[in-house]
Amino acid sequence: MGLVGRNGAGKSTLLSILAGLRTPSAGELLLDGHPVTHEPQRLRARVGLLAEPPALHDEMPVARFISWCAGLRGIARSRREAMTREAMRRCDIEDVAGKLVGELSHGYRKRVGIAQAIVHEPDLLLLDEPISGLDPSQILAMRALVRTLGERALVIVSSHILAEIAQTCDHVLMLEDGKLVLDKPWNTHGQELGELEREDTVTLEVVLETSDSEDARGILASLDMLMGTEQLSQRAGTARFITRVSREDHHQVARALVERGANLLTLREVDREAGELEELFVRFARQSDGPEEKGKGEEE
Repeated sequence: MGLVGRNGAGKSTLLSILAGLRTPSAGELLLDGHPVTHEPQRLRARVGLLAEPPALHDEMPVARFISWCAGLRGIARSRREAMTREAMRRCDIEDVAGKLVGELSHGYRKRVGIAQAIVHEPDLLLLDEPISGLDPSQILAMRALVRTLGERALVIVSSHILAEIAQTCDHVLMLEDGKLVLDKPWNTHGQELGELEREDTVTLEVVLETSDSEDARGILASLDMLMGTEQLSQRAGTARFITRVSREDHHQVARALVERGANLLTLREVDREAGELEELFVRFARQSDGPEEKGKGEEE
């Protein structure tokens, strides 16, 4: 499952609550249908968490650190060595078992973080921004690892990068201001997402200074070169929109906006977007037709 949303939407807070590290100020957390909001130890025994940044002890050797984490999860001493070896094997870190955690590269540290999260074989695995800071080859390896982990547990991946969710998840949850606004299988919007990311179009974010967002929308709608324009926000006289344009026309958008809206708005910014999920899913959240989805899953 992909957990997405803007910065500050509540993703990391929700993961902390699910991991038993924070207590929600409202609502109830259920495990197998039973309340566990005030039973963090019971919850932690079933859940593994990779935080961002990973919570590691730099002065400990890798194998010892993972074994120590197994002990914290209640694993009997007689089983720790075997379970530590298995966790390291699955994360492909056996070659650094004797190294100090603090000596490892960023990519290896991420893998050690996952190993400590799975050493007790949890039913739920929470990964907060697992590809953050990784190089391209490490990202590919991490995606493959996440898919493998999903064969044994429910994995929730928190990210705002579309490629990360598209490559690893088959269900998407979106948070906005601490509320669940989207809860859909990935293939519900797969075809539409593919259309948004066609190679012959690019995605632009347009920021306008205007006292009337309706006028701004009208001006954007009058530009035939723009496709699928949606407003993202309106704050203090500034309106933000996301739109698509053909690759060959996208350099002309700024000039066309200035010419068409000279007396009604001021163009502040036109940025080419890489298709980040936090922007695209604003559209899907507004289009989701189930009022029953709104207000579910309040994080605190």
